[in-house]
Parts: sequence; structure tokens; C-alpha cells
Amino acid sequence: MRTLQQIIITALMAVMICSCSDNSKAKSLVDDFMENNMADTVKVTDVVYSPLDSTTRMNDSIVDELRKEAHSIPLLKKGVTFTQKPSPTLRFMNVRYRTQNDSTLRQQTFYFDREVNGIVVVKNY
Repeated sequence: MRTLQQIIITALMAVMICSCSDNSKAKSLVDDFMENNMADTVKVTDVVYSPLDSTTRMNDSIVDELRKEAHSIPLLKKGVTFTQKPSPTLRFMNVRYRTQNDSTLRQQTFYFDREVNGIVVVKNY
């Protein structure tokens, strides 16, 4: 009985460590994306990240449409590129922030590949 408890506790700790690691990777990818792809006049402040989650409701056509829309987001530089095509399951993180240019609260959802190695697309609100 005691061994079973130790196995369960160890497994839960491993899941928590992996989850924290993926959240950190996602935040880092978002920060890099915003630093490299926001228009030169845009300075981001008050950034708040949601926990990383997953979805199976995205497909190639939705991603293609969102990528087209991303090219018309005024805060982003022209010619933004994203990583590979989506897998059946994508990870995502909602990000809220303000810009120094105005006090409008903005929100975007960043979609990542399953392993959180790159940003697949950004959804603007």
C-alpha cells in the first residue's frame, strides 16, 4: 500500500514538473514573438498569461484563415511567419496586455505545437 502511494505521488510530481516546464516554454515563446514581431512603435506592458491548455478543435483551414488575419493585425510587423502546420492537438495560451501607446486592454491567443516548440498561429480579439 505504501509503495502504491509513493508511485502515485511520484507520478503526480512528474506531471506537475512537465506542466510547469511547458508553461515556461510557452511564455518564453510568446515573449520572443512579441519582441520580434510587434511593430517598432509598439511597447507592451502589463502582460498576463493564462495557464497552458490544449485543443483538438483546430484544423488546417482554420489555422490558414487565422494566419491570414494575423497579417492584418496593426500591432504586428508585416510578413510575420509561424512554425510548422498544426498537429491534431494544439496547445494554447491566452495573453492579455496593454501597450504604452494607449491604455486599451488587448488579448491574443497563441497556439503552439503539441511539444510547445513553436507558435503555429495567433488569434486576435
